[in-house]
Amino acid sequence: MTLNADEIRKLRRELERDIDALNRVETLLERRSSLSSTERVKVADDGATGDSAKLTPQTLEVLRASGSTGLRATEVVKELMQRGYPFKNKESAASSVATTLKRLVKQGKVKKANKAYTLAS
Repeated sequence: MTLNADEIRKLRRELERDIDALNRVETLLERRSSLSSTERVKVADDGATGDSAKLTPQTLEVLRASGSTGLRATEVVKELMQRGYPFKNKESAASSVATTLKRLVKQGKVKKANKAYTLAS
């Protein structure tokens, strides 16, 4: 089979996307295996379900790492994407993170000041 340059570029882009997806899965698996049994129970008991149950502890971890400075919602999205969270696209990422942050504020686990989110003391 002979491929022209356009077909090769297209196949290369598809392969790069597949490799990116595999890297995200690998990162998630590494994070999952590093959770203690206590943290796994917290994930199950925080009132979240489905994908948000996975997003909540990772969002809290990102905020914990940011320290007292805190992060804006867009910065949380960026950090989660860098860590390999499998968002479907950037729009759903922003929406999911905003919803998660609002829920965490309502639960008293996170504070919002000057558009920045930090862990509640």
